[in-house]
Amino acid sequence: MRCYVADLAMVGFMTAEGDFDADLGWVLDPAMVMWCLTCVRRVSAEDLLAAAGATTVADARWDAGQAQSEAHHRGGAGVRVASSGDWSILIELQSLKGADGEWLQSISRGGEAVCFYHSGSGMERFSHAVDGVLVTEFEPAIPARRSGTEPDRLVADMRAAGIDPDGVTGDGDLGVAALRLVERVSGVRLTSDLVISGRWPAGVILRRRRG
Repeated sequence: MRCYVADLAMVGFMTAEGDFDADLGWVLDPAMVMWCLTCVRRVSAEDLLAAAGATTVADARWDAGQAQSEAHHRGGAGVRVASSGDWSILIELQSLKGADGEWLQSISRGGEAVCFYHSGSGMERFSHAVDGVLVTEFEPAIPARRSGTEPDRLVADMRAAGIDPDGVTGDGDLGVAALRLVERVSGVRLTSDLVISGRWPAGVILRRRRG
């Protein structure tokens, strides 16, 4: 079973510190009903696919459209992985594996994991785990209600990303601001070239059969 790992530096996803605002408009597309992006440090892309419970497809390199088509054909959720330096990125457009707090903490052991997801019901959550511990977690709509062992760890980065850490409710494009925060933590650009059109190693998380 083979999984080819692409380096985002080859296609220009890494930028200088502070340049994290371009090309995040994909998050505002109404067609993006449910999605989850998880950046994990010190875990290979191949291992990340396996840890997510995906059945890998040999030599597959899918963009978002292909992932959805293959997922429908195979009866599951298509997921893709990319890598940048010592970070790997799990891209989910039909599933929410990264939203599982226990899984996120587990995958962060020995490294770090940061996740932002948007559920089909509209719920959004940012989570940051380090070495098996959830350190910061909050909903962008209510950023003052933070949990974790270090709820104030990212306060400066929240402000820089456009999130008021003292706000009762969030304002503006919360999804864009939360993605900026993920970018600031990981240094990985989460552009449409990565999330939508990028052709990355892929697999399918099969649906559990009932009965």
